[in-house]
Amino acid sequence: MSRRYRAGSEVGFTLLEVMIAVFVLATVVGGLVSMVQANLQRLAEVRREIAAAELARERTLEIFQKGVAGELPELGTREGRFPEPDDDLLWEQVVEPVALPLPLDSDASPAPSVLFERPGSTALGVPSLYRVAVRAFPEEVDPESVDPFVVFVVKRFDDPNSGVIP
Repeated sequence: MSRRYRAGSEVGFTLLEVMIAVFVLATVVGGLVSMVQANLQRLAEVRREIAAAELARERTLEIFQKGVAGELPELGTREGRFPEPDDDLLWEQVVEPVALPLPLDSDASPAPSVLFERPGSTALGVPSLYRVAVRAFPEEVDPESVDPFVVFVVKRFDDPNSGVIP
């Protein structure tokens, strides 16, 4: 038996249908590629943030170890750049004295510890507690937007040249 084909009854897709399918496919693939690219860029940013946090933690650990060895940190703000391969990251270290005030209604005299002071007075004229905050961040980031690693250094009074970090 022979089949007869009539004009217009052929099986297949028209050129318009193929063009629409290609357009839809290209749109979906383009969207997926842009999503992957955005995710890869965010992944690179997150890796950079993790590297900065790890470097700040290491710098804080160095200060901790120096404090245990009796070396108190220098007061004030210090800034710098990490060495290769992290030279695209900056660091900031802020060391400031901290006074723990006694409550106004406290009648403890003298203060129960050298860490405490009465409001408006300095017990020994020398701070005994220091707050050390270390931040690491890329150049284009505002340092205040980065959470610091914070440690407290306590001056030991049995050895006036030593400090420990609890």
